[in-house]
Amino acid sequence: MEISGYVFNINDVIVKLFMLVIYGIIAFIFLKARKNFSGGKIAQVSTLIVIMILLFAVSDLVYFLVPFIGQAFTVALSTIFRLIGLCVLAFGGVRLVTI
Repeated sequence: MEISGYVFNINDVIVKLFMLVIYGIIAFIFLKARKNFSGGKIAQVSTLIVIMILLFAVSDLVYFLVPFIGQAFTVALSTIFRLIGLCVLAFGGVRLVTI
């Protein structure tokens, strides 16, 4: 697949799209769980997990911006979104434990 002169590896595209589908399924499950357990710590934890999953999805979506912003910047941006997702989960978890 070629966009703006950049040739995507079809295997990478398939893996990224599959991961996005998995992220969507996980987010759907945890959003449904948040509705069932509203108001408690389980709802807060599921919210943190959904935020982390959405940031991971954005991290994988950044891969498709390679033709427009370059490989190096894409890798840096993807890493930043993954780190933010893990920090949200870690700091949110610490906050839940200390309450």
